Amino acid sequence: REELILRSLDFSLDDKTPVECSSLLVVTTNGGPIISRVVYAPLEKNADQTITQITEMAQEAFEPLASYGFSLSNTCKAMPYHDGTQKMAKFAPSSYYQKASLLGSLPQNTLDDIASRVSEMSMDCPVANMGTAIIFQQLGGELSKMTSNQLPTADIFREAKMWVIVIIEFPTGKADPDLRQRCIDWVRETHSIIEPFAIGGKNQKPDHTSETYGNIYGPNTPRLIELKRKYDPDNVFRFNRSIPLS
Repeated sequence: REELILRSLDFSLDDKTPVECSSLLVVTTNGGPIISRVVYAPLEKNADQTITQITEMAQEAFEPLASYGFSLSNTCKAMPYHDGTQKMAKFAPSSYYQKASLLGSLPQNTLDDIASRVSEMSMDCPVANMGTAIIFQQLGGELSKMTSNQLPTADIFREAKMWVIVIIEFPTGKADPDLRQRCIDWVRETHSIIEPFAIGGKNQKPDHTSETYGNIYGPNTPRLIELKRKYDPDNVFRFNRSIPLS
């Protein structure tokens, strides 16, 4: 487990990793499998290539991950982005607790320790279910190459290399306050491993006031409002930190 986590961290943080690549590592708990989900979004110049050609480019790009260790199951294939996101709808409603942080570049000499401690915590979780995991989402890519005034989003995403989420699903059935507290404690202790490397500060405010928009999007705010009015005048995309119409 530790070696797989470390390999994924190396791939995500390597400046040589193609910007078309994004990977998601799901470290399940108490001996469950480690799941790697990969997404290859071809460059605009390659968008007209055939599915076969794009698949071959994706296989070459992800070779450093795919060639390491062995897979219990490999279901990688070309699919519409929408189809992939619909898999999230298969999770039944539940109660959960989570903590997450955006990380910048991690010092190379910290990776072994992070991988080791995350692996240990994954094996010492109070519960094991589909809704409980330590998740590493690769970020960066083309956004990291843009200047602040070019960004289509908040400046923090230009700095971010990874999004780490520690999440636990509370068991169903009769409430067990002691178990719930142990679940919360596990999330907090696990998150403390990566918390020292978190970036963000003011960009992580939970409220959506107009003052906060300025903090999040900075000088891009007027330009993004103009784009919002043009392409989403009915405010269909209104959730999370959506750009206001005015």
